[in-house]
Amino acid sequence: MKNIALIMAAGESTRCGFDKLVAQLGQQTVLEATLKTFQATSAVDEIWVVGKEVEVVGKIKGAINGGDSRFESVKAGLEHSAQYYDENVRIIVHNAANPFLSSADLAAGLEQAKDKKNLIFGFFTPNAIKEVTKNGIVNNFLDREQIFESQTPQISTLSTFIKALDTFRDRSQGSTQSEETGLGFTAEPKDEAELLALTGEPIHIYECDPRNTKITFASDFYLPAGLKIGLGEDAHRFAPDFDAQKPFRLGGVDMSQGTLSSDGNSDGDLIFHALCNALLSAYGDTTFDPIAAPICAAGETNSKAYLEATLAHLNHKGHTPKIKQLLISLEGAQPKIAPQHDAIIKNIAEQLSLKPTQIGLTYTTGEKLNEVGRGLGMRSFVLVTLHA
Repeated sequence: MKNIALIMAAGESTRCGFDKLVAQLGQQTVLEATLKTFQATSAVDEIWVVGKEVEVVGKIKGAINGGDSRFESVKAGLEHSAQYYDENVRIIVHNAANPFLSSADLAAGLEQAKDKKNLIFGFFTPNAIKEVTKNGIVNNFLDREQIFESQTPQISTLSTFIKALDTFRDRSQGSTQSEETGLGFTAEPKDEAELLALTGEPIHIYECDPRNTKITFASDFYLPAGLKIGLGEDAHRFAPDFDAQKPFRLGGVDMSQGTLSSDGNSDGDLIFHALCNALLSAYGDTTFDPIAAPICAAGETNSKAYLEATLAHLNHKGHTPKIKQLLISLEGAQPKIAPQHDAIIKNIAEQLSLKPTQIGLTYTTGEKLNEVGRGLGMRSFVLVTLHA
């Protein structure tokens, strides 16, 4: 069965105050980020964008004119699809303003949709939910374990969507202005789940990553939706004697001056070690010691290998860290950082495919208040923000 994606992009972004779909989200626009996920998911066969002109590239087949409301845009997308596809294709309706959907979640949801025809994405609320009267009075306490915050995509077969549209149309035409509006009558369905409910068929849920939320307000660009923060720390004592096989490095740059080596198994690159821990902490993973152990056992001393192994470990778990900003703080009386400041920044940027402006590096001597302040070693803290 073919999987056809309808990306809803016809909204006017009234509550946001500007066209949020063309606003920057990292290195790409919101719409580009959304389309990238669907392009990258092998289970998706074709993509149509409803309400905004887009370049026909990859799986994108073209644009469909949107309607005056989200429901009218969905209706336009479904009616367009009915002209192009067999009624048994699977339709994936997704908001263009939901750019944080992961390819892994999309693929897993589509796999479930093979057995669960009507499937909506979302997550159980972590909040305490109250039912409130129109007068602003709490009149019911709801069980949050039964409150599911629906997001997109929402999925069904084209034939089921068309059946639901026909039922909505029939019921709407049979209602009068004096009747109380409700699901399936004069009130438009708020999402595809409400529309599909008209068929009487069960609607299943796929519990996705809670970062898959819709951008609605301007402030949503500055909230941590889709953004992770990691903190890492490392410290190394200097060896009493210089080891030419382990020159002390920072950010991959030789800082030994022919005299400094780490009193450990590696070159003692505090920046790369702390960065590994920061990246792992951002995903709630373990410390990087288990990753480093086999590398140490193999006799590798260059900490660049540790960083590469950490990134490979995260990729293997389905994570693709996109670093937004990297902040580094060093403490120690030696070596002097200022002469190599730019070289360290440049090398880290090259290693991580970042711009130098995305990296901040500060340092202090420690004023002889502790061992690193007395020149016996060095300490590093790394803070990283990234798009997951």
